[in-house]
Amino acid sequence: MSERPGPPGGRSGPRVSLPRKMAIGLVAGAGLGVAAHLAAAGEPWLDSLVEGFTDPAGQLFLRMLFALVIPLIVSALPLGVAGLGDLGRLGRLGLRTLAYTVTTSVIAVSAAHSRSVSAWSTVATEMDTASVKVKCGPASRIW
Repeated sequence: MSERPGPPGGRSGPRVSLPRKMAIGLVAGAGLGVAAHLAAAGEPWLDSLVEGFTDPAGQLFLRMLFALVIPLIVSALPLGVAGLGDLGRLGRLGLRTLAYTVTTSVIAVSAAHSRSVSAWSTVATEMDTASVKVKCGPASRIW
């Protein structure tokens, strides 16, 4: 008799599905974050870890995700319409759907842009305020 080949990669035992791995990672990350907060809240080493590693890694992940998702969303609508072949088949409901999608996309991009502009203006204001404090010194000396 011939032996049955094992699973790919030579692993044995039960395989863990991707959604289960993701759930385990989510629970483990949340648990470690809560434990770090409870054990070392305000500690300089934890603050430097978050500011120096965790925050940049998270920002990089989100930017890569947006760089992947936004072109997919933007290209899916025109490709879907072009896949119909005849725009006459699109009909009134299709045109309404297209207008709704474009309108909501414009609103979402405008809201995101206005939020980023207001965030940068807040940062600039705080930087200006900090530079004024540094240049002028304490308020008690001015008066």
